[in-house]
Amino acid sequence: YSMNHHHKDQNSFTIFYKSPLAIDAGKYSPTSSSYRNFYTRSIAHNTMLIYNPSEKFTKGGKTYRNDGGQNYFPNGFPRDIETILPGGSNHLDGIQAYEHHDDYTYTMGDATNAYKRSKLNEFKRHIVYLRNHSYTHPVVIVYDKVVSTDETYKKTYLLHSVNKPSTDENKKAVRINGVDSSGKVVS
Repeated sequence: YSMNHHHKDQNSFTIFYKSPLAIDAGKYSPTSSSYRNFYTRSIAHNTMLIYNPSEKFTKGGKTYRNDGGQNYFPNGFPRDIETILPGGSNHLDGIQAYEHHDDYTYTMGDATNAYKRSKLNEFKRHIVYLRNHSYTHPVVIVYDKVVSTDETYKKTYLLHSVNKPSTDENKKAVRINGVDSSGKVVS
């Protein structure tokens, strides 16, 4: 943990296959207003937003835009290493399962504690990376379990790319073109 470099990006991922496909968004510029309002926040990462309209984001006496993202830590900034270790008051559960095999790799991350408990009961993300199958490229499958404390809270799945994505005629697939090759993201 580093106070100046900590991002609210638990359960976020990036994908690179011959070129960037799913990226972290934003530009590193610690003196700009977008640094604290976008670059370090959940909205700039491939994670989930759970929008509670009455939620307030404050730090150091400043109020930031309500993007529906993650809190800094459940109990304020950690003062020592013990608070972020398992069992500590600011432990963010992180990776809970991992399997690596010749044909696939599986992982499950729990980011529930990264959000205010007043809006979220559970956010577990399962990711499967399939190396060998009938296609000519690897496949990444992302499955989320998100349970908010209020079913009316808007949930947003974020997927950032370098280029503007396009949809197929049925609006069931998103194509993201890279510099050297093409990748396809299917929702």
